[in-house]
Amino acid sequence: MIWTRDLGKSMNNKSQKQIFLEGEGDAWHKRNPEGSFNNNHLYSQILSLPIKSGKDIKILDIGCGTGTFLQLLKKEKGWDLYGLDPSSLSIEKTKKMGINGFTGTADSLPFDDNSFDILLYSFCLYLCDNNDLFKIASEAHRVTKNKSWISIVDFWSGSHKFVPYHHKEGVYTHKFEFFKLFSWHNSYEVFQNEIRDSDKVSYKVIKDEIKNNLSPNDKKNSNNWINITTLRRNDLN
Repeated sequence: MIWTRDLGKSMNNKSQKQIFLEGEGDAWHKRNPEGSFNNNHLYSQILSLPIKSGKDIKILDIGCGTGTFLQLLKKEKGWDLYGLDPSSLSIEKTKKMGINGFTGTADSLPFDDNSFDILLYSFCLYLCDNNDLFKIASEAHRVTKNKSWISIVDFWSGSHKFVPYHHKEGVYTHKFEFFKLFSWHNSYEVFQNEIRDSDKVSYKVIKDEIKNNLSPNDKKNSNNWINITTLRRNDLN
């Protein structure tokens, strides 16, 4: 793992969390009113999990945007839906869809302990403050139940790297195998994991032999690869 920058604060001495809560979250929403990422493969992965339908199952989507993805799950499974996003404009739309929406960030979740059966991170970890990653994993562990599921879809990199965020000076995105925030711990097991090329219409799967032996061309193309992972929590005590 390569940790090359202290990104607790941006160049204007504000955390990226503050920047998104104070306006960049709403600016992102205005640029992408219907969302900009294809979550079809995350949707398929979640529907394949051995989870019953009905309102007894509570699901939280962190980085929910306008709640479109949650609405699809509601129609298919009838789960009790919760969404969190730093954009108040997105959350307004989420609530209008009948989803429990909250403005906030992944490092401080406004929910009780042991609340959720499923927790999703939908293309949000790449914009979180590097210094908050431990808090984020801790909060996820706090609000999820034993035997719960955590699904993550985000940009992939085999080593931790930072890239300037071209919409806001001083803000950085970072790419990583984010499931490793949890998989190091014996309470979590990777249930499904795949890497796909988001630059292809088909979102084709990247095979291990390509990922582990990147050619110069693959390294260039890997900037568009995404990682879709589901982990199962199973506490040992």
